Amino acid sequence: MFLLAVAGALIGGAFAFGYASLFVPKVWEASALVLIGQVGDPMPSPRIGFRGPRPVESAQRVIERIDLARFENAVLTRLELPLGDDSPPSDVLRNSLRARYIERANLVSISVRGLSADTALKSLEAVISELAKVHDSLAEPAIQRLRKSLENANTALRTSEKELETARAQLLRTADRSTSHFSEGVLAAELLNSREEQARRALEYVRGLEEQIGAEITFSTRAYEAPYVPERPVHPNRGLFALAGAVVGVALALVFALFRKEKKQTDTSR
Repeated sequence: MFLLAVAGALIGGAFAFGYASLFVPKVWEASALVLIGQVGDPMPSPRIGFRGPRPVESAQRVIERIDLARFENAVLTRLELPLGDDSPPSDVLRNSLRARYIERANLVSISVRGLSADTALKSLEAVISELAKVHDSLAEPAIQRLRKSLENANTALRTSEKELETARAQLLRTADRSTSHFSEGVLAAELLNSREEQARRALEYVRGLEEQIGAEITFSTRAYEAPYVPERPVHPNRGLFALAGAVVGVALALVFALFRKEKKQTDTSR
């Protein structure tokens, strides 16, 4: 009899909670891996070369930024949602926006929820767009320095090419003279070699700067892959609701059984 009661309570609790989950507002979650923007980082001298690209902002700082109320407000403004506490869509976004660092892949995983699959997706896109906007602003001074360096390098390259042409002309003029000017010819050849090396280094530096500022090295923060939104909502989970109901039903059945047992013992002692 006791086992039947427990089984009934278990089934009844599971059914009741599972049915109740139908009336709980549904929530979807969108997630994406985000690649943090980076900029090229040239050394101050062409002879030294380049340090290599550097991220606009560290992954840890990105995670901290996303957790700031100011950043959340900027995302809500982008979505044209109210900033107050009386808006369910705004509350869902604030309470669900999360970011974590995927160290092995050097990516940041961002997730956010919404009251529909479309809302969740738009919220995630707004988060990524706002983050990219912030990072573009942070990267702009470094990009301007790169462009100025490239401009100066092109000027230096043009100067080197002119000096190279002058050295070639000088060598040709020396070669047309008699052999009595042999030493002058040697000096002209050495100068030409020096100018060729100088022009070669200037060209390599220009090409290196062009590579540093190119899209493969200097780029904005963006989604590494298309955002993912499951077809089913993440909340409420009907299975978890049913399980919780079953646990509550069994617990109530046990409490009721203990209460009856205690009552019978009390009646017997009388």
